[in-house]
Amino acid sequence: MPRNKGQTGAVVKVREDLEAVLGALADHDECVPLLELRIRQAIRRAGLRALLDPALEDLQRMVQDVKDARSQVRAAVERLME
Repeated sequence: MPRNKGQTGAVVKVREDLEAVLGALADHDECVPLLELRIRQAIRRAGLRALLDPALEDLQRMVQDVKDARSQVRAAVERLME
């Protein structure tokens, strides 16, 4: 990505690293719905509710954590662009 006026190479590197993190977080968003579907299917088909309901709760907590992390990374990128 081209350097904005006044940005040093170090700042550009940090921005690139943060943008790579955003890419990884996007992969998370793509995988979660399928993972949730598979867990729900296992609960329904194999009667594993006692085991997998907590896993679904953990997954939802992780989804919120990733959402929060994404917001923080985006804010950091915006501050670098100023």
